[in-house]
Amino acid sequence: MLTGGGVSSGPWAPPRITVVMRGASLTVHRANGFFASANGVEMPLMYLTAALPLAFTGAGAYSVDARLGFDALRGPTVAWIALAAAIVVALINVALRRPSAPARTAA
Repeated sequence: MLTGGGVSSGPWAPPRITVVMRGASLTVHRANGFFASANGVEMPLMYLTAALPLAFTGAGAYSVDARLGFDALRGPTVAWIALAAAIVVALINVALRRPSAPARTAA
């Protein structure tokens, strides 16, 4: 929500979205196929795809970050570093994830 409002949406907010969406795609949605109607990976991939352009372009001149003067953290080098860190964190998150308990059936 803050990213959509232009708060902290320099190159650091979209990779945070990337971490969550990549983790969700790999752990929860992957077994359900592609389409969102079956709880598949379609929606997390759409959010992931929407976050990538924001990482490289920023929120724009009318964002809260621009008004507060946080433009120094923009640029492709910072965006690539932030995205690489996000991918590493997402993979660590998936590797350390505890398996869920089996569903209980009503007796």
